[in-house]
Amino acid sequence: EGSGAVVFDGRDTTRVAGLPDDVVFAITAEDSSTLWFGTRRGASRWRDGVWSHFSTATTPGLAGNEVEAILHDRTGRTWFGTEGGISQFVNETFTAQPGRGWIHSIFEDDRGGLWFGAEDGSIQHLDAGGWSQLAVPVSSRINTISQDPQGNFWFGSDDGLWRHDGVRWRRFRDTAGNVLLGLEGMLAASGQTNSGSIAAA
Repeated sequence: EGSGAVVFDGRDTTRVAGLPDDVVFAITAEDSSTLWFGTRRGASRWRDGVWSHFSTATTPGLAGNEVEAILHDRTGRTWFGTEGGISQFVNETFTAQPGRGWIHSIFEDDRGGLWFGAEDGSIQHLDAGGWSQLAVPVSSRINTISQDPQGNFWFGSDDGLWRHDGVRWRRFRDTAGNVLLGLEGMLAASGQTNSGSIAAA
């Protein structure tokens, strides 16, 4: 079981009240007054102190109830990755993109393209030209996606840390030759540091 979400004011933490479930997979800010939360029981929006809850029972356009990834893109759309596929939220309306797999991660690249990492290791891309799928050597869940200043894409998976330079794939190992894996055999997070290096956990 999870412990919900907390707010940190710089000194103290306060548990967030009003969520439909204590397991929270994702939190994303839409703007200064709006937060989205992804839980096992759908998506919840906190706006100006008021909660709105969305589930498949009440919202046909939500692809699934287990909302594991949320991204608010530069065009104003909010994307949700679920066990039932992908949904986008525009003008107060959810629209499902079924048949896209169980989505665990969403990332927007430096050109505004969107990347979606799935349970089976597949990676889908959406840009102005439409949907495409990256040919990948990964066969396990894609937990996180990042891009470095050189334009390389980094994927954290249950198989470890991978880099794709647009042509070649490389899986990274530590100095002892072991595949880099995080807690419980999975790489759960990666991101760029201020120096431009990639941190992974």
